[in-house]
Amino acid sequence: MDIKNLHIFMKPHIEPITAKKYDVKHMGIDAYSWYHKCAYSLSMELCLDSHNETKLCVPCEATSEKERHKKRGDNGKFLMEVLQEVEVFHLYVLMVFKVMEEM
Repeated sequence: MDIKNLHIFMKPHIEPITAKKYDVKHMGIDAYSWYHKCAYSLSMELCLDSHNETKLCVPCEATSEKERHKKRGDNGKFLMEVLQEVEVFHLYVLMVFKVMEEM
């Protein structure tokens, strides 16, 4: 989700840091979100051997992606079914009102 001008609001509250600050500490990096946000600067810094870090690469979760894709499709189909039911109900109500007017 993209919030317009969020960085302007957040800038006074953000402290610039480098990977050196986290020397000899454990940290996890969610590269999936980085992919979407295109924040490459720190990821490049972490990839270079300039700090005492041990790199652990976790492969992409292809099965999770397939499940998410299927769930999005199922939810889209469900939404279309609900919208059709709403439309049918709406037409039924209009028909009832028309019959009532004729009475």
